[in-house]
This record gives sequence, C-alpha cells and structure tokens, in this order.
Amino acid sequence: MPRTVTGLLATAATLAIAASLTTAAAGPAAADPAVMPAAQDIVGAGDQASQGLLNQFSTDYNAALTATGDTDTPRLYSWDATPTFHISLKDGAPRLTRPYNSDIAIHDLGLVDSSTFDFARSSRGPEEGDDTTDAFVGYAEDAVTWAAPAGGDAPANLTSRDLTAIYTCSITNWNQITDVPGYHGPNATIRPFLPNGNSDTGESFLRSLGGSLGPVTPGACLQPELQSWDTGIDPLLADPDALVPYSAGHYIGQVYGGHTTATDAPGNLTLRAIDGVGPLAADHTLAPAFTSSGYGRELYNVIRGADWTGTDDHAGELQDIFGSDGWVCTDPVAQADLAGYGFQSLPDGVCGTAVHPVPTQPAVHAGMTWTVRAQQPDGEVHVGYDATTNAYNGDTPATAVLPLLCLTITGAGAPADLTPDFYDGWSRGTVALSAPVAGSALHSRADADALCAGQFGPGYREAEFHDGYVGSNPGSQGGWSFWANGTIATSTRFWVAINDQQANPWSE
Repeated sequence: MPRTVTGLLATAATLAIAASLTTAAAGPAAADPAVMPAAQDIVGAGDQASQGLLNQFSTDYNAALTATGDTDTPRLYSWDATPTFHISLKDGAPRLTRPYNSDIAIHDLGLVDSSTFDFARSSRGPEEGDDTTDAFVGYAEDAVTWAAPAGGDAPANLTSRDLTAIYTCSITNWNQITDVPGYHGPNATIRPFLPNGNSDTGESFLRSLGGSLGPVTPGACLQPELQSWDTGIDPLLADPDALVPYSAGHYIGQVYGGHTTATDAPGNLTLRAIDGVGPLAADHTLAPAFTSSGYGRELYNVIRGADWTGTDDHAGELQDIFGSDGWVCTDPVAQADLAGYGFQSLPDGVCGTAVHPVPTQPAVHAGMTWTVRAQQPDGEVHVGYDATTNAYNGDTPATAVLPLLCLTITGAGAPADLTPDFYDGWSRGTVALSAPVAGSALHSRADADALCAGQFGPGYREAEFHDGYVGSNPGSQGGWSFWANGTIATSTRFWVAINDQQANPWSE
C-alpha cells in the first residue's frame, strides 16, 4: 500500500482548480456513493451541514488517485444523512439505520468496527458521555446564525437575549423588540421554527444561545417542526414572521458557491446578525468576528482512537486523508472545495489535530439539602434548614436523587406582612423545583445552574444558602432560610448550594 498518498497527489493537485467560491473541482459531488464502497475503503456518515463538502472531497480525492494511475489506495466515500432507512455502508457490512446526525454517527461508530464504517461527520466537539478514546479530528470552521424571509417583519439583527426570549416565548411579538436601534417592530406574532428534530444546526443554535448555562429549552410557542434542515424551501418559512437557525457556511455554499438543488436551497431566507455582528464578510465568506463568537462551531471527522493512532495500513490511510499533513488539510483542491462549500479553513497545527473527550468522574461529596418550612396559599413559600440539614459537610449522599431548588431574581418586593431578618430573609425572586437529579451528576455549580436554566428558562439558577436578603441593600444577606414567590411540593427535600462551605456534591 502506498504510504505517501499526499505526495502522489501533489502533481495532480497543481493541475486542478484554484481555490474559489464558484469553481467546482473534479466534477460535481454525488449524493450517496455511486458505487458500493469496498471493505477496505474509508467511509463516513453523520451530520448534515458538512455532507455536501465530504461528498466533494470524495469525488476529488478519488479522481486524483485515478489521475496518478493508483488503483491500490483505498477510496474515500461519504453517505448522506437522509433518507433514513437501513443500509450497508460498505460491501458485505451489516445493515444499520443510516446515521443521520453527529450524535447517532458517533454512537454507532463505537458499536462497530472499520468493516462497517470508519468515521463520523460531526458539527460538534467532544461531549460528556462520548468514548474518551475517540479522536475528534478538526478540519473546518462553520457558524450558526438565524435566518428570516427577505421583506418580512424580522429586523436585520437580534441580540442573544432577544433570541433566547423568542425561543423561550417570553417575547412573542415583534413590537416587544426594543433594543435594536432603528427597529420598530409591527404588532405581529413571531413564529420561531427549528429544523428537523434530528438537526445538528438546531442543537448548535440552542447550545450557543444558552452558553455556559446549557442549551436553551424552547417554549410552547415553538412552531411545528420543519421537515428539512438548512434549507428555506419549506412552505412554512414563507411566513413573513418566521425565523429559523441556519448554518452560515452551508448558506454561503448554497448562495455563492452554487451548491443548490431542488431540495437544498435557501429559498427566500436571508442570514441575519446576532449582537450586531453579521455572519458574512464583504467577500461572501464567513466573518472571522462571527466564527470567533459563541456561534462559531468546528467541524470534525470522528475516528476510533485505535484506528487513528495505530501502526497498520488502515491508520496510515486515515492520516493520509485527515491528518495535519494529509490531503484535506494541505491539498489545494481540498481547500478549494472547503471554500466553495462556504466553510473556513483551520490554521496549521489545528487542522488534522485530534482532540478527545475528557472523562468525567461522578461527584461523590455529600450535599446540603433544605425543605419547605411553610407554604402560603397566596403563593409565597418559606424554604430552609431543618434538623437534617448540615451546612458544613453536607447531609445527603451524592447518590441520592432529589430536585434542585431553582431561583430567579426578579427584584420583587417583600410582602407587606414580612419583616426579613438574618435567618428569614426575602429572596426578591421566584423559586421552583427541578426534576429530580442525582447529586453525582452535579460536577459543578455551573452544572446545577444550567439544569435550572434549561428547565425554567434564562435567569434561573440553583438557589444558594445566602439568597435571603435582610433589607433593600443587596449586601445585607443572611442565611439558613428565605422566603420567595412560588408554590412547590412540601413532601420532598431538595439540593441547595452553599458558596463558602464544603457541602455540595461537587465539593472536594
């Protein structure tokens, strides 16, 4: 087997296309492979946004091998994310449900070996729960923004706060948008959509909105699920009040790279800015200021760790295609393909470098719990310690499964009949109980806060021991219990954080 595929392709590459947004390389990319890949071929499946690019990689890589007279080196193939049915990805391989997004492809990769398929296309990085030996090999940058119909009611820009409020349904009318200079929204109901529920783009968008608090959980105003992803052809998106997450790279490839079909086109949608930063540069490429924001996302090919680091021919073939010195990262044709499909190259030293999921150990420290001390019929509740509570070392094993006490500070004034003191303060907010969660799953305060925000919306976090205020001065906080607005179950204990003691499940 040749061990210098990149070198063999160099001569062919100099005769191929120059990188541009409008040039097709060695012929149009097919959808699914036109031939059944052989057992030794390098085959992938997975996320939707990069499937067209990987198809083009396949076309051009294989053509370059043929141009050199090489008939021995395994070919590269990539299967689309749809339609969903049972297929064999290689000749003689067992049939499996077509991997239709990043999560499914990464999961399936761990269930089979290279006789079935070799890599998972992914538009997300390593996450908790992934196999820690998997190699996430980066090769391009994308970004996720939002799109709306040209000539519709949406502004050219929305803030992250606006978008979060729209998707959690605290803003439902365009006339509630008051923080965009020069925009005066009509009295019209906003219609927020998400792509098909299997879409990586929709998940990326909600994760970006939530930031460190975790993905935003859409509210009941969310419109019916679209049957497509990263396209504007669904008739529902013709509504002037619609908006939908969209891959900026895929849009560039569609509009400026000429990669549209009857079922893969933006229609009347145009990309919009977030927090005043637009996703497109003046030359119709991804704007670096946008990809470097919280809305940028790296594209990866995920490979089994043993396959990536092995010393056999198969490992060498994977490195020759995807490694830092491989075809994807260094060949002019590959880089032209990448630009033509709207994505941004990764710098040397990053492209082709593998990152791995970090193993997460369960939290093991005992956590502090509180209970309901009084529940008033008018919707005020008193929460705090009892004889079981240990605010210094924790009182409940991390293996216990209990709700979190979640709190959002609204600035509400104390009831007229309450005189807050050090031990019975006023929280200035509203509490709610989360779904039960094992303390062992709470690896940090951020994890707990994200769980609250994910269930109840932005602004919610885990309540803390000192959240009771004695008076109007924000610095005059007490401890041990507090009053809040809210009606919660009186029959259960619940996790409460404490900032200055080792009494949380994540404490050391």
